[in-house]
Amino acid sequence: MPEGPLVRKFHHLVSPFVGQQVVKTGGSSKKLQPASLQCLWLQDTQVGPALWWWWLPGIL
Repeated sequence: MPEGPLVRKFHHLVSPFVGQQVVKTGGSSKKLQPASLQCLWLQDTQVGPALWWWWLPGIL
C-alpha cells in the first residue's frame, strides 16, 4: 500500500465524509465522469494502484 504525505493528506481530507452521500462533484477525469458519483454513498476509501471509491449499491 502506498505511503507518504499525499496519501496521508488524501486520508485526512476524505475520511470525515465516509458514510455520507455524495451530493456535489467536480474536477475532470479521463477514466470516469465525476457526476456519476453523485447520489452514491461513500462507504470506504482505499489507495492502491488505483484510487477506489466504494459505495453501497442500491442506495441512490
